[in-house]
Amino acid sequence: VLTSELVNKTVEENQPTLRRWFAWIFEPIQAAGEAIGGAWKSSAGQSIIGVIGAPLAIMTIAGVLYGLSQPGFGFNRESLVLFISIVLTVGIVTYFYNGGQILVHKRYGLDAAVRMFPAGLVVLIACVVFTRIDGFQPGIIYGFIASAVLMSQVEPNKEQTGKIIFFPVMAMLGLCLVAWLLVSPFRDLANDSNSWLAALPEGIAVGVFVAGLEGTFFQMIPIRYMDGHKIYSWNKLAWAVAAGTTAFLLWEVLLNQEESNVSAVSSGTPLVAIIAMAICAVLSFVFYAFFRFRNEVLKIPVE
Repeated sequence: VLTSELVNKTVEENQPTLRRWFAWIFEPIQAAGEAIGGAWKSSAGQSIIGVIGAPLAIMTIAGVLYGLSQPGFGFNRESLVLFISIVLTVGIVTYFYNGGQILVHKRYGLDAAVRMFPAGLVVLIACVVFTRIDGFQPGIIYGFIASAVLMSQVEPNKEQTGKIIFFPVMAMLGLCLVAWLLVSPFRDLANDSNSWLAALPEGIAVGVFVAGLEGTFFQMIPIRYMDGHKIYSWNKLAWAVAAGTTAFLLWEVLLNQEESNVSAVSSGTPLVAIIAMAICAVLSFVFYAFFRFRNEVLKIPVE
C-alpha cells in the first residue's frame, strides 16, 4: 500500500510531464473520453442521468478493474457481490474524500472538481493485465481512477493547501469509524439470510473501513507529494493529530483485531512474493526519487 500510494501521488503531481512524455498513450484515451462525454451530455442533457453519468462510469471502471485482479472473478453470484461492493466502496471513498477537498476549495473561492486521471488509469490497467497473465495473488495494484483537481488559475497558499487536506482527512477517519461500527450488524444480516443482497452491506462497510483507513495512514507519511507533507508543511500539530489518530485506529482496530490472520499470512509467504514485493518497492522509490530530483534540479514548483 505504501509503495502504491507513493507511485500514485507521484503520478498525480507530475501528470503534465507524464502526459507530454507518453502523449501517444494518453491522447487517444483523452479523445475517447471527451467523445463519450460529449455524446452522453448531448443525449442526457441536464437530467439526473447526465449529472451522475461521469461518476458512475468512473466507479464502474474501477469495479471491473479491481474485480479482474481477484481470482475466480467472472459471471457468478460471488463476483456480482464483489463487483457491486467495489463500485460502491470506490465511489464512497473517492467522492467523500475528494468531494471534501472540493468543498474546502470552494470555501477559499477556488474552483475544483473530481476528474479522471488517464495516467493513473493506464498504470492500473497494466497492473491488472500483469496480475491476470502471471496469476500472481494477491494482485499488485498500482494506479488510481480519479482525484480532486484545481480548476482555478489562482494557486492556494500553504495554509489553504494544508486545510484542504486536513479537514477531509479527519472526515474520512470519522467515516471509517462509522463503517467499522456497522460491520458487525451487517455481518449478522448476511449470516441470517441466503440472499446475495444481504451480503452487500457488509462488503461495502468492510471496503470503506479498510480502504479508507489504510489509504489515509500511508498518505499521512510526510514525504514530498504525499498529502501528509502538505499538512506537515502547514501545521505540524495538525499533522500529528491526523497521523496519530490514523495510526492508532490502524493499529488498535485493524491490526490487533486481525492479528491471527496477519500471522497466518506472514508465516506462509512464499519467496516469490517477497521478491516481487522487494522489486516493486525498489522500482517505486526509484520512480519517486527520479521526479523528486528532476523537479529540484529544474526548480519545478510541485507540492
